[in-house]
Amino acid sequence: MGRLAADHGAVAVRTVTLPHPLGGVEPDVVATRADSLIDAVLAALTGLPGGGAGTP
Repeated sequence: MGRLAADHGAVAVRTVTLPHPLGGVEPDVVATRADSLIDAVLAALTGLPGGGAGTP
């Protein structure tokens, strides 16, 4: 994915991987998995470790 993105000008693409499967899994399990990824998603979006929590 990173190479394809770079080929189209997006050289700093960041990814976060969600554990699978999602189908057939109880909603509370999916919610727990999603909660565990919040810091990683924020870090990917902001480029800051920990998602920049607590920064002005």
